[in-house]
Amino acid sequence: MAKLLLAANLQPETLRLLSEHFSRAADNTDSRNRFESLSLLNSAECPDLDLLANIPLYQLNPAAPAEEFNSDLKNLRDQWRERLKLPNSRVSEKKYEDYLRAWDLREGWSEGKYHRDAVRSMKDVVKELGQSKTSARNWYRSGFKLVTGHEFSVENWVEVMGVTQLSRLLGETVAQASGRRALRANSRRPVDDTTVSGGRNQQGNPGVVEELAAQQAPQDVQQMLLRISKLIAKGCSDQEILEDLEVEETALPAIVEFRETHET
Repeated sequence: MAKLLLAANLQPETLRLLSEHFSRAADNTDSRNRFESLSLLNSAECPDLDLLANIPLYQLNPAAPAEEFNSDLKNLRDQWRERLKLPNSRVSEKKYEDYLRAWDLREGWSEGKYHRDAVRSMKDVVKELGQSKTSARNWYRSGFKLVTGHEFSVENWVEVMGVTQLSRLLGETVAQASGRRALRANSRRPVDDTTVSGGRNQQGNPGVVEELAAQQAPQDVQQMLLRISKLIAKGCSDQEILEDLEVEETALPAIVEFRETHET
């Protein structure tokens, strides 16, 4: 164990210094001189050795009674957890219920189904839970991890809930943006104007732009949300975001709602 700790934590310069002290002690046949040589390590400038001082190393007696052995280990563990201010890693089932309730309230889940119209603001979630804003926020984040298996982040939320939750609010805007991008193609193709303009062609089938926009809608929503996230992080106002994205005012509710998620 000592070998592993030394190899993992000590710099080459420190190892060389230790080697010099141990070699000097080994050359002394007198035990008093040997002790004095080793005691010089106490005054040596070795920050690496100071870092190792906080690592608990104990010698346990395997012949001790099992009850005493386990009790001593528990006491030592509790002392070090308190000293290092480590949180309690055990979570009760009641806590899981609280976390999932916060998630359900925030994201609009009830009776095993998603309801877009039931999505609530964090302010409403705080009121419903009867908790502080910090506690409700932490409960929601813990619920997010329980449901998705990942820590909460704006990017992860966009991946899991963003398209589903905000596509209706951004859908028309995104479809229009997709159409504009498709119409800006550099190459000209021999197709009728109805097809290119996004309407129905002579056979009554969807135009190329209309069909392309429908296929690309989920990806476009995701990319737009990630772009909005970057603009929010820059401190842009809602109006500045609309102008940057070149979208209509109809996208404003989605931006406002997404901003709250960004601040969760």
